[in-house]
Amino acid sequence: MVNEYRNPDTVEMSGHPPAPEPAHATLDVSQASQVSQPSRDGASPRDITGTAPASTCPIAREVGPSEDEPETVKEPRRPTFACHLAPSQYGPPGLYYHGLRQPKGGGDPEPFDVWVSSPVVGLAATYDERHDNHGLLLSFKPPYGPWRKWAMPMELLSGSGEEMRRELMRMGVRINPDGFKLLHRWASQCQPDKEVVAATRVGWHHIEESLAFVMPRHTIAQGALAHRITFQSESASQDHFATAGSLDSWRANIGRLCRGNPLMVLAVSTALAGPLLQLTHRQAAGIHLVGDSSNGKTTLLEVAASVWGGPDFKRTWRATGNGLEGVAAALSDTALVLDEIGEADGREVGATIYALGNGIGKARASRIGTARPPHRWRIAVLSSGERTLAAHMSEAGKRPHAGQAVRLLDIPANRQHGAFDHLHHLTDGRAFADHLKSEVTHHHGHLGPAFIERLVAEERDLAAEVDRFAQAPGFAASHPLQGRAAKMLALIGLAGELAVEYGWPTGRLVRPGPPLLTPFNYGSPGRVV
Repeated sequence: MVNEYRNPDTVEMSGHPPAPEPAHATLDVSQASQVSQPSRDGASPRDITGTAPASTCPIAREVGPSEDEPETVKEPRRPTFACHLAPSQYGPPGLYYHGLRQPKGGGDPEPFDVWVSSPVVGLAATYDERHDNHGLLLSFKPPYGPWRKWAMPMELLSGSGEEMRRELMRMGVRINPDGFKLLHRWASQCQPDKEVVAATRVGWHHIEESLAFVMPRHTIAQGALAHRITFQSESASQDHFATAGSLDSWRANIGRLCRGNPLMVLAVSTALAGPLLQLTHRQAAGIHLVGDSSNGKTTLLEVAASVWGGPDFKRTWRATGNGLEGVAAALSDTALVLDEIGEADGREVGATIYALGNGIGKARASRIGTARPPHRWRIAVLSSGERTLAAHMSEAGKRPHAGQAVRLLDIPANRQHGAFDHLHHLTDGRAFADHLKSEVTHHHGHLGPAFIERLVAEERDLAAEVDRFAQAPGFAASHPLQGRAAKMLALIGLAGELAVEYGWPTGRLVRPGPPLLTPFNYGSPGRVV
């Protein structure tokens, strides 16, 4: 239970959060990890709007005569930390250390008060499913802006705690330059009553015998489980899943334009295949769109990126293998959208394809020589380029292998109007591509999470559905590598069929019943390839 406090504007820092809600309220951390969401969890009764009062900045600011006088709060039991949520006799709002010092020459201890930082409280202790990766769920109030939250790994307190202070200051917290050691001491001693599960990576997690999908700003799971899990990261800004518009606006402005455009359907379905990998016992899926310059390939990738985030969700191949490992781990169980394979080093791209397809990064040693856990992920890759993977590697003097080709399937992207077949109300392929580029900036980031909300309640054996798809006409293959490629396309086909069943792109059920065995509306994958 959330503790009640003697003074609503003072929090004695034994690790307990402020309590603007009734004492029986349950701490909801499903949206607590990323700090861009306004929150009232830590506000006092006089600060419930989520706006920043003008009087809270303690640095280089004069108090106007019309502003409220500081309130007198009860003397704390010294020595202690206390968080005052409103101006008091001790000074501006903030975390304070109320101590005692022995005067020179003897005598009774004398009280002293140190403003440590902007208001900050510890809401809950965090740890992962294995009871590792301990942390603190912090709530804090910058001088400007709403209350914010961050699940901070305790390892950031190692040494002087500089990494913790840097991240807090980046998010707006003001810290007394002469009191940073006190902030370090407070965080080290903070022991909240509440405990929540910390997920240290994006994607599926098996917790309490149930599946939950953790994203930086919220958790998707059935029942109350979603409210007991938070995302924990060294950087509170690690959120690649931006949103704009709504799911309905995406359907109306982008989804409906996929009709009659097989490559758009393929691109969106590939982006949706990421969450199915765990549920179908697969590690990766990869599609490489090959076509002439300026024919709309990049637009297809931007449409696919809009499933999960904004235009920045699309990246380029111009990155090191180690860099792409980090990105893949940060986007696990979603999609990695990479434009223009020609920017990749042809000598290294083959090894990168193997790594992305195998779902595990390089083994590395720690500073003391022990092995650090490598990055792990499950990812759907959507790539583009003017040349095939084999041609790009051959030009760099590297011999392509069948294992690489089957992990990233080449799909020709030359259709009737560049990469498109049906232009709807637009006049030509260029106008259609420009229209899509504009629309994805206004409508993105909703389809992927909505798809997962349906998946967490899915009771069918999706792995068996993939096997059924793989037996459909056009998928059957006698060679093992061809069979792997067919199953990959069957997985992508299942993602598209499930999305149609769940209401994409028109917002209504096109067909009742389970997913059909006919892949999409354009025939077998062989006709596309």
